Amino acid sequence: MGQAAVLSGGKIYYIGGIYLQGGIDLTASDFFYLGGPEKTWVDLKGQGVKIPLLASHTANIGGVNQDLIFIIGGLQLIPNDVLVYQFDTKTNAISTPVIQGITPSRRSGVNSVSFGGKIYLFSGRTTDNSDTLVNSFDILNTLTLNWEVGSLVNAPLPRYKYTATLVNNVIYYIGGLQKNGLGQDYSPMSDIYQYDIVGDAWSLKIATTTGIMPGLRSDHSAVLIDGKICIFGGTFKTVNMLYAMPPVVSIAMLDTSTLIWSIPPLKDPNVPKLAFHSATLIDKIMLLAFGNNTDVPGGIFNNKFYLFDLGDPNFPWYTLTAQELVTLANSNTPNTPNAPNASIPPFNIPTTPSTKSTASDTKQQQPSSNNMLVIGLSTGLGVIGLGTVVAFLFLYRRMKKNQTGGGEIDYSGGPGTSGVILQIPSSVDKNNPTYQPINQSESMTPTTPHFVNSNLHQNYSPTPTLIQSQGYSPGQEFSTLPIPQQGRFSNYSPGSETLPYFPGSENPLPPPPPPKSSVQLYGGLCHCITAGWFSVQLYGRLHITPGNLRQH
Repeated sequence: MGQAAVLSGGKIYYIGGIYLQGGIDLTASDFFYLGGPEKTWVDLKGQGVKIPLLASHTANIGGVNQDLIFIIGGLQLIPNDVLVYQFDTKTNAISTPVIQGITPSRRSGVNSVSFGGKIYLFSGRTTDNSDTLVNSFDILNTLTLNWEVGSLVNAPLPRYKYTATLVNNVIYYIGGLQKNGLGQDYSPMSDIYQYDIVGDAWSLKIATTTGIMPGLRSDHSAVLIDGKICIFGGTFKTVNMLYAMPPVVSIAMLDTSTLIWSIPPLKDPNVPKLAFHSATLIDKIMLLAFGNNTDVPGGIFNNKFYLFDLGDPNFPWYTLTAQELVTLANSNTPNTPNAPNASIPPFNIPTTPSTKSTASDTKQQQPSSNNMLVIGLSTGLGVIGLGTVVAFLFLYRRMKKNQTGGGEIDYSGGPGTSGVILQIPSSVDKNNPTYQPINQSESMTPTTPHFVNSNLHQNYSPTPTLIQSQGYSPGQEFSTLPIPQQGRFSNYSPGSETLPYFPGSENPLPPPPPPKSSVQLYGGLCHCITAGWFSVQLYGRLHITPGNLRQH
């Protein structure tokens, strides 16, 4: 119990925790995962991935490519000075990163959230003899390996053993034990504290219920599904109670749009009574692992796994052993051999990371920008060409008419100037209010959302600034059109663009005007560039014990 679970790259990593039944390795934490190409349990500690024994710590995803797991704080059997361990999911290498900034104190009972390459850690209890609830909000920037500090204005009282859930860039803090004078009490389930990551601002919202308000609790779990936070389990204890007891209602849903609590109509209400467990959401299946069974005085260790189908209104749930979970993950059919009458929904751990790096997302957006640039070039060519043909035909008809005595042609030359000069200015008519002159070099900087650090001098932007040269200098005799070379744009190939249609282009042009006439053309080019941005959370132990599968 007290392990951390992280979902990354098609694997659920279980890190740390304690298991007293059957002995315990006091030198290193358990470190294993479920999933991967083999879809089974893999012991990483046996492969040399070792960290000191930890419990009640937090772990979350980070790094530029979101493929690193940062293991932070927690209770230690053998104290040391290492606060953060870094695990590379690609190489299975464990290390202690050098992190700049003011290092926060070691705490336990912290639930973290990962967003935009940063891990947010609020409060927690110190692990020294003081057992103090810390009034701090620390942010680990995993991109730059720096400690930052978040705002505490309107923040909740210091607390621990709560849940933190990310909902649309806002962290929801629910339950747990909070500071009350010199002691502690439970945070009311109606008090929903929200932290706006972008605005670096706290607020308190009051939740209501149409039925029973979920009971006070700590050491529970939470997952987000379809805009609702599903909390499960936990413990409750007063000064008059000898043992901690499970809350009256084990499972409840908070609608984040209405802030109304509801109790799902369970098909089997006799759900397991768990605390200190982990909850991982796979599609719409909530996987509960390990922890403590709290329906027995003093509690006993849990070595079963529970699947809750949150996509079904009745929330059917199933009990499996470690081996049965592997069988289910490798099965193409929902039925298991141990329970022919039980129809378990598919349990498919995703084979791709649940979060993507900003860099890769930027690259994925680039083809659309290239397409828009090609379209802009084609459109510019069409407009210039069409204007040239119309002007040429108009000049030809006036000249033809003059030759037949039909009238005179106005010209811009002075007395004694021969011929006709028709000028199409390269700059846009400044007297026309619907157009704006195009500069020689135009900088186009798309407006993109950015993540605001608590440090006002640091901003993180997922989309780089785009600078595009116009490619035209006023005063040149003929307009210069920068045609893209083959290979410049990933989605461009010669001939792939749609050529503009010019009226009369299907027939030969009329004879040219007399030699004395001349035409000078000046043109311009406009282009358009669009840019987008895209941005990423994950969650995330094991002793295989044979058992039977039950449907509930």
